[in-house]
Amino acid sequence: MSHEREYEFLFVVDGVSIDDDEAVATLAGAFDGVLSWNRGIYRLAVSGPGRDSREAAATLASRLSVALPGLRVIRLEPELVGLLK
Repeated sequence: MSHEREYEFLFVVDGVSIDDDEAVATLAGAFDGVLSWNRGIYRLAVSGPGRDSREAAATLASRLSVALPGLRVIRLEPELVGLLK
């Protein structure tokens, strides 16, 4: 029996802008995500379920690329991965 947990991530992303109202609305509405920009880097705070953090991150990255084809996940900020439940 697999038990999924909810994990929180901070992805460094590219191909999206905080000035793109449609992309920001998609991230907030479909992913409950928050896009931020600081020092030339876009970061996306988002959470998702998985059996472990690796599965949750991979699933989120895949779902994000389908919802916003221009968005690229550059990397995960590993020190900022959190377990929500």
